[in-house]
Amino acid sequence: MLRITRQGPDVADASKRMIDAAIKEAATATIEHWHEHFMPLHFNEQSYERYGYQLRKGQDEPNLVYSDGGRAVRMGKHGRLINNPKYFWAKWRRMKTKDALVYTGESKRRAEQSIKLSSQKRGDGSIRASGVLDLPRYFYQQNKSVGAPDKVDELLRTTRAEDQELGAFYERAVSRALSSASAPSSSTLRIA
Repeated sequence: MLRITRQGPDVADASKRMIDAAIKEAATATIEHWHEHFMPLHFNEQSYERYGYQLRKGQDEPNLVYSDGGRAVRMGKHGRLINNPKYFWAKWRRMKTKDALVYTGESKRRAEQSIKLSSQKRGDGSIRASGVLDLPRYFYQQNKSVGAPDKVDELLRTTRAEDQELGAFYERAVSRALSSASAPSSSTLRIA
């Protein structure tokens, strides 16, 4: 879930309603912009480096490994090479993909398909907009005891440049919404 929260100074009720409506509209537009432009970047091989994903088991190992862990070679004998059985290479052999967050492609398909947007004003005066992706159940399951990656956290990561672009997009969207409503604005943005 991507959240954008706004907190700002108190203003007159009529203009505050206009500002709040503009901020809700801008925040949901910003989440839509993230979904359309940045979320697809999470489903390729370069996303491991771009977003700092946890390496998958076997990713830093060669495709072929010795069946006995190299013991025979260390003893001066010829060892038998086998396909690396770990997750990264098994996925490559079975599904022909090294893309991050993709095994069968179901999570990528469902994430790109739609996002449910909502915005609400909270009791403390802040406005929160959020987007919920329809992801398969296994995407949310992780076994921390074996060092499994948090796929939801990896999907929601952004780079500094993306944060700046989303912030600029939000400010432009607020300005557009307020210019159509003809009201001044002062707000801060926090992307979490």
